[in-house]
Order: sequence, then structure tokens, then C-alpha cells
Amino acid sequence: MKMPHNNDSRGRMYTDKRGVATRDQILRQAIRLFAERGYEAASIRHIAHDAGVNYAAINYHFRSKRQLYLTAVAHVLDRGRKRADTLLSPHDGRQSCKSLARWFDNCLMDGRTRNIEHELVIRGLLEDSEVRQLVQDRLLSPLVERLSTIVVEIYPEQSAREAASMATAIIACCMCASYQRLLWNQKHRSTWEKSPIRVMFRALVSG
Repeated sequence: MKMPHNNDSRGRMYTDKRGVATRDQILRQAIRLFAERGYEAASIRHIAHDAGVNYAAINYHFRSKRQLYLTAVAHVLDRGRKRADTLLSPHDGRQSCKSLARWFDNCLMDGRTRNIEHELVIRGLLEDSEVRQLVQDRLLSPLVERLSTIVVEIYPEQSAREAASMATAIIACCMCASYQRLLWNQKHRSTWEKSPIRVMFRALVSG
């Protein structure tokens, strides 16, 4: 027996997919413009124009400019945490060193999208207390916990407090390196391999 089509269900599915695509496009352009111009200078009008949508679409999906901004930052932070979760999987001491080095190098990968994400977070840390709290809750606290476990895998004699301190130092090192990487011109890429911050990090993880 031939089943009738549920036109209403198919229509909703199509609408939902189109809505998700619109939301993702708005978010991509918001991340780029907030990173390039900062929160105050990046207007909803500019974001709507670059996303190819009208002003009402942004209000529908994000309610306000402030909510769009915080959603954009949270999206970038969640991507960073997921990358860390993948790269910092549990290992023995020797493999932990390698996974830690891979994570550090991944944080500093060159590329337009990654650079934009880093710039958005750095701007937020400098300019916005709410972003600082987001960074703490969604990225730094989980990362300190995960890295502390890695440190103990590498140095079993470390106490929990010492491991947390070393994990915090590694994150600070990575953040400084990310900022330095943003400031450097492409022609300095080869020099980056001898960056003091990169050397310092290697010393931390290799003992």
C-alpha cells in the first residue's frame, strides 16, 4: 500500500535546514567582523549585509547584537575545547608528551579561519568582562583540568597543585604564542620555528 506524503513534515524539514544554514552564515560573518573590528565597531547592519540576510533574520536567530556576540565567542571557544579533547586523549608518559606538543602546534596553526578565531578571543579578553568569564568557564577551566592529568602522566611525582600550576603555565605560554603569531607577518614564518615562546614550551613538556 502506498503511503501518503506528509507535506507539512517535509515543508518543516526544508524550512529547518534553511534556517540552520542562515544561522550558520550569520555566525560566520559575525565571528569575522567582531574579530576584525571589535564589538562596538561591528554593526548588525554590516553583519547582515555580509551574511546576505536582512536585519530581521539576525533578530530572529540571535535576539540582539549582544547575544550574537556572546554566541560567536562561545562557538569559537567550544571549537577550541573540542580540538583539545581530541588531541589530548589519555596516553602513557611518552605519548602524552607527543599529544601535548601536537595540541600546542595545532593551537598555532596558520590559516585565515584560525587567525580570526584567535583575534576574536584575544579582543574579547582585553575588552569584555563577560567574555573573560566565558573563556574561563568554557575553555580554561576544562583545559587546566585536562592538562593537569597530562602533566601527572608525564611527571608522576607532581602533586595535584603542582600539576595545575604547570598546566596553567602551559596555557599562558600557548596564549602568548598565539598573540605573537597573530602579530607576525607571513614572511616571518620560518623565524617562528625559533620563537623563544615555542622553545620555552618545548622545554616545559620535555623536561
